[in-house]
Amino acid sequence: GLQAARNEFYRGSIAKTLVDGSARVGGLLSMDDLANYQSQFSPPVSSSFEGYGISGHDTWTQGPMLQQTLNILEQFDLRTIGHNSPEYIHTVTEALKLVFGDREAYYGDPEFAEVPIDGLLSKAYAVERSALIVPERAIPEQAAPGEPWRFSNASGIAPARKGAAQASHGVTDPSSAEGTTHVSVLDNHGNMVCSTISGGAFAKSVFFPDLGCALSTRIEMFNCEPGHPNVVEPGKRPRTTLINYIVSKDGKPVMTIGCPGGENQAQANLQLVLNVLVFGMDPQQAVEAPRFASQNVENSFYPHVYLPGQLDLEPGIPESTAEALAAKGHVIARTATCGLGATVSVRDPQTGNLSTSGDPRRSCYALGL
Repeated sequence: GLQAARNEFYRGSIAKTLVDGSARVGGLLSMDDLANYQSQFSPPVSSSFEGYGISGHDTWTQGPMLQQTLNILEQFDLRTIGHNSPEYIHTVTEALKLVFGDREAYYGDPEFAEVPIDGLLSKAYAVERSALIVPERAIPEQAAPGEPWRFSNASGIAPARKGAAQASHGVTDPSSAEGTTHVSVLDNHGNMVCSTISGGAFAKSVFFPDLGCALSTRIEMFNCEPGHPNVVEPGKRPRTTLINYIVSKDGKPVMTIGCPGGENQAQANLQLVLNVLVFGMDPQQAVEAPRFASQNVENSFYPHVYLPGQLDLEPGIPESTAEALAAKGHVIARTATCGLGATVSVRDPQTGNLSTSGDPRRSCYALGL
């Protein structure tokens, strides 16, 4: 049965093929590594925004970035500021920069690291962080983390800081966008499942012709700073970029959201949520609306490109907006996509009607069966 199939994969001939292939290229994978692996089923990390519940993954991903950023943005009247206006893009981008600073300092596998998740998601902490956003001036470098332990019921200290990132002159490894797919499934009973599946970048993985599969490259997302929550350790999950969310109303799920794209996942998912919950867009409008993404953080994928102050804008954002953002200190770069393959799927809690979307930025399908 299923247990026999699992044993064959994690303890049998398939495991041996994986371990032998890893050894041939200098890898460290062992039979014990596979035999001791167990999938984890953990409660979601949840918060509220505009009367909705937002549930996502814990800090072994960048998942709580969405809730942290929404908490900060609750301090601003986004509807009055106006969708994709220079002031709107600036405010959202600066909030993201602050949360990226926290991600780099505090996020890691909670099975191994003390993470002040209640402090990070504290509304009072968000108020404190929001005061750092200056309307006319962009944060020029990777933002410093805050002090969420002061808002936590646990006690701890700021972890060892990573060494200062050095500005890069290259571009992010394009293969980092190749290996990820997002799938959302909704049924007529109100059930929702969303999953963002990825082994990393196929182009730099070890491939096994006999098995038709490749090893994950996500180990590149660890760092080597002693004492850091995301320092590499045996049996530990690297802090990945993979995320997706279920949005609920009055305790019932009403929407799933997900978008592949590495560092841009957190930023695209945020914009999708704002497009629907703040600006009232339907799923297709929310997905097609032009997006933007900050590169003002050290990229999670090797070679960890860091482009201080850079703000990527999709073609649908007008040049006049780009000029206004540049005047605030953003280093503008035009790019074809900021996150690709996004999906927003909604169930109307009153009628039970389902609606979904397909992102034109890459092959993406919306099906009703």
